[in-house]
Amino acid sequence: MDSYQDTSRHGNHELADALSRLLRLVAPTDGAASMTEVLVNETGWGGAAQLRNALNSAGIILTAPEVDALNIAASIIRWARQDRQRISVDELAIRWRLTLGGLQREVLEVAVLDPAGRLIPDGVVRLNEGGVDRVVVEPRRIMELSLRHGATRVVVAHNHPSGVVRPTQRDLDATRQIVLAGTTLDVSVADHLIVSSEETFSFRQEGLL
Repeated sequence: MDSYQDTSRHGNHELADALSRLLRLVAPTDGAASMTEVLVNETGWGGAAQLRNALNSAGIILTAPEVDALNIAASIIRWARQDRQRISVDELAIRWRLTLGGLQREVLEVAVLDPAGRLIPDGVVRLNEGGVDRVVVEPRRIMELSLRHGATRVVVAHNHPSGVVRPTQRDLDATRQIVLAGTTLDVSVADHLIVSSEETFSFRQEGLL
């Protein structure tokens, strides 16, 4: 889209693409396209309230799920600008669904957080890329990454190209090894997420951490 090209001068090309996909989860296709066209031409990207006002000015009234999507989009924008903001596991999960969920091979990424739960700048790192049904998980490398960034908490994520996000036995074993490695170094595992483009499995929510 030409409007995407316009955002490149603000460094928002990736954000516009992510926002478009995010809005399509909660809005009809034509509605998402209209909202995206308005938002990617905004020069400020100053938070959800500003984005909502821009839409209102264009005659687009948001539903509650769409407002939630904008709040998440604002978090993604803050992340891309590498502000040291608190970021929730739910926000990380949605971000990973957008970036990893559609891949045709498994990818392992780790987010490293400071003691206040804020994402450390440059703190989302892709550690490994695998095949269609597995990726190598190396607890030692995850801990090395944490120590290098001075992190005290990590969130681990990988995708399942099959779309089935239930953990395999291999996933369960790897998670136990990561937690054990973190215990010895005083690094807590806030969650391990398995994502597809539409679903997220949280080890924490399922009582597996």
